[in-house]
Amino acid sequence: MCFCRCTASTAVVDAPSRSAILVLPRVASSRNVIEARLAARCRPRSPSPPPARPLQNRAPHGLMTGTGGLSDHFGRISIMNRTDLARIAAVAAAATVALAASAQAQTRIGAMTALPSTLDLAKSFQEIFIGEANARKAAGYEVNFLGGPEIQPPAKAAAALRRGVIAMLHSPTSYYIGEVPEGYALTLATTMPDDIRANGGFDMLQKYWGKINAHLLAWGEAGTAYNTYLTKEPGFTRDGLLSLDGFKMRTTGTYRPLFTALGASAIAMKASEIYTGLQRGVVQGFGWPDVGIKALGLDKLVKYRIQQPFYRSNNTVAINMDVWKGMTQKARDALSEAALAYEKKSVGYMEERRKKDEAALFAAGAKDVVLKGKAKQHYIDAANVAVWDQLKKHSPDAAALQKTIFPGWTPPKN
Repeated sequence: MCFCRCTASTAVVDAPSRSAILVLPRVASSRNVIEARLAARCRPRSPSPPPARPLQNRAPHGLMTGTGGLSDHFGRISIMNRTDLARIAAVAAAATVALAASAQAQTRIGAMTALPSTLDLAKSFQEIFIGEANARKAAGYEVNFLGGPEIQPPAKAAAALRRGVIAMLHSPTSYYIGEVPEGYALTLATTMPDDIRANGGFDMLQKYWGKINAHLLAWGEAGTAYNTYLTKEPGFTRDGLLSLDGFKMRTTGTYRPLFTALGASAIAMKASEIYTGLQRGVVQGFGWPDVGIKALGLDKLVKYRIQQPFYRSNNTVAINMDVWKGMTQKARDALSEAALAYEKKSVGYMEERRKKDEAALFAAGAKDVVLKGKAKQHYIDAANVAVWDQLKKHSPDAAALQKTIFPGWTPPKN
């Protein structure tokens, strides 16, 4: 009995189109056909595997290789196909390694500002710093802006930076002055960022930011000064010195020393709450940079501005130390270049907005209280001495910081 299967035609696969093509057997003579059939009957059966199933009936999971071979229903593949698959697997593995390396090199940096993101000080960070940073992102990183205080409360933002909850923070150092009291030196600054980078002052500050597990990148908006804004007219002592006795003033670590020295009560309050606080009489004044008044709507409530600027912006940009160390040297260099560009450009950016804010303030009816002579010097000294005392109290390097960061003001010797 013959167990062989004789077919009149055979289905094969055209690899490029995967379409079945019918191949007709070669026409032979009757004698040849008879001899072939007799030989087949006499040939011993070999244990060869069953023939591949036709294309139209193969299992759905059959594998098509690059050479057109098919697996059978059980996934068995010819030796030639295994070689092809090994090559494909090697290429796929190499691609996976390359993609993994690329993903590892591309550092994504989540950044926030501790200031309301609509303020000019915060916009400076968003538009200039992040803009400059991402213009260099080919170096292997990308900075993504997360938002403002809605991401982390300002007083807790530095702690979030330390833990790596956020990777980058733009914030006044006054919001974490208890952890980095050396930030007071920036408040008293009589220099600019390029000055302290040249004289070693920036390097001194760098080590202090290690206290919050951060690398200091930039001192931004450095040309911005501060003013005192009031809803009622201030008083003067018999000696003609400004007095805020009886005033309740909204404060942060930046303003508290000055306002308490002038006799005011200090009230802690978020920037977003100042408007309501003034409306309800919870506070009668506040300290603020010389920009941003209009953005908060405060120009409508302020009646008096003390015309003697004091302090300097102590806004800094810092990055989590673990993120910084995990970046390539090329990426760190590019981000540092962006920080330098930001320090320079942010000064002009803020000056343009200061002029617009000042015009809006006076258009709304505010008046300047101009300090002169003894009253002016007393006000400046009250501001600076109060901060200097805090710096001396909390930092052993106060004298060295004074020489590099605020050499233009000499602290009293007593």
